[in-house]
Amino acid sequence: MTATDYRTITVERTGDPNAPLTQVKLVLVLVIALNGVHATALHHRLTDLGHRGPTTGMLVRGGASAVVSQMSWWGAVIIGFLNSRH
Repeated sequence: MTATDYRTITVERTGDPNAPLTQVKLVLVLVIALNGVHATALHHRLTDLGHRGPTTGMLVRGGASAVVSQMSWWGAVIIGFLNSRH
């Protein structure tokens, strides 16, 4: 196997970075990272409350963060699965 053959196999296995699905997956991974920053900030605000209960806005933000996290992770996993089949 030559170096050119190895490079071709690697590109086929990892997916084309210019493919639309791969770009969507990269955006989803970015959303996951930014959502993690938001969730960390929300966590600090919640721990600063002590024994007081969270506000409705904090609960909504926490729920929205969980939904965004799950949708992004599952979207990235499904796209990765679809790309691995080609």
